[in-house]
Amino acid sequence: MRWTAPVETARAKAVESIANALDMDLSDADEAAPILSALHGAMTAAGDEAVAQHEAARTSLAASGTVGDATRLTEVRVFREELLCPRCSSLMSFAGAVRTVDPPRYEHRCASCDHRWWVHERFPRLEYRTLEDA
Repeated sequence: MRWTAPVETARAKAVESIANALDMDLSDADEAAPILSALHGAMTAAGDEAVAQHEAARTSLAASGTVGDATRLTEVRVFREELLCPRCSSLMSFAGAVRTVDPPRYEHRCASCDHRWWVHERFPRLEYRTLEDA
């Protein structure tokens, strides 16, 4: 499939933009024609090459089996995992501070008792499970 109409429109707009940037008077055909013709030729070649590269890459992916037959859709459920305060069992939220150790530690603060706790993961977090696992 080729996108000739949008590509030609884009080329024409680009040529006009370049001419405006160079303060060229497009009505003076004798002066503008050689420059605009060269610009148009270069842009046409570049556009044709880009379209050909895109089509070759798409064909290569389809032929290699990485697209279409090699994929599948699986329905999943989304779970939100939240951190509970070890003192009062209220929800804790990420306080914004991170310790740059290996692995990193994230500060969480309890909204009820103001307890601060450094843990190795940031909460709340989302977990995805397939319907068989849920």
